[in-house]
Amino acid sequence: MMRGFLRNVFWIDYRSRAAYGYFSDVVIFDTTCLLNKYEIPLFAFVGINQHGQPILLGCGLLVDETLETYIWLFRAWLTCMLGRPPQTIITEQCKAMQSAIAEVFPRAHHRFCLSRVVHRIFDNLGTLPDYEGFQRTLNVAIHDSLKVDEFEMAWEDMIQRFGIADNECLRACYEDRERWAPVYSKDTCFAGISTLLKDGSIRFFNGYVNQQTTLKEFFDMNEIIFTKEVPKRSS
Repeated sequence: MMRGFLRNVFWIDYRSRAAYGYFSDVVIFDTTCLLNKYEIPLFAFVGINQHGQPILLGCGLLVDETLETYIWLFRAWLTCMLGRPPQTIITEQCKAMQSAIAEVFPRAHHRFCLSRVVHRIFDNLGTLPDYEGFQRTLNVAIHDSLKVDEFEMAWEDMIQRFGIADNECLRACYEDRERWAPVYSKDTCFAGISTLLKDGSIRFFNGYVNQQTTLKEFFDMNEIIFTKEVPKRSS
């Protein structure tokens, strides 16, 4: 591996910049490959075109996930996109990332990927005696609450019913609820992107990247990825 010698790397294609000029409303900053422990520390910026299809707006490699690294990355990307920030940016639930976005994109609506927040909660509470009942109750609280007070009452009822008031994961998610619970985001434009988050940016690299791909192999195929994916997704 070359990771010991790697510095943060970011690149876009001229086609990505052109596409972003039309489709900058909602952007996902996707770190699926980082989360899944790929050999290459890969991330991607993903948008949605007029057909509701994901388009690759940039990608790169990160040596770490610190506040300083994210600030550098978001500033570099903003510069490449001629200083035009996204209206809404969707990310993982990460404090360093959240602070960096607040500094670099202070006017953007920052939201967390709902499906991944829920998946994190389910993973954390998988040993509950009535796990299936908990899953149903959480889904009802999230998707059936039409008003903020309904969600908060349903959440509190869930906490008490299952005796999980001291769970740190749930506590952290509740503190960030305005960034992922649908009832708080009725006025936020998502351009249908929430339905396209399941596979993350890995979809762009299928057939090119897997968990054993090395940095050299990825650099060699990078131009091929942009050439095939950006025109196909933005035309």
